[in-house]
Amino acid sequence: MNSPFKIYGKKNCGNCENIKEICKSNNKVFEYFELDKDFKREDFEWFWKPVEIKQFPILEYKGIKVSYHLFNKVFLKEFLNIS
Repeated sequence: MNSPFKIYGKKNCGNCENIKEICKSNNKVFEYFELDKDFKREDFEWFWKPVEIKQFPILEYKGIKVSYHLFNKVFLKEFLNIS
């Protein structure tokens, strides 16, 4: 598939389900990767070090990986084409 929007999440994660639902309800194409199935926590050790809130999902948008909270604050309106 190789979508420009990727979600790295885990089972039973409310934030992960929320962003997937946002994508589906706004017809956004995305790829979802699940912890311990598609990737390991160790794959993101570099990401966790500077991040204050260490929770899932990690989102890849425009080639950069950002936390769920940062994405909602900075990129969500742009992603959804909202002025």
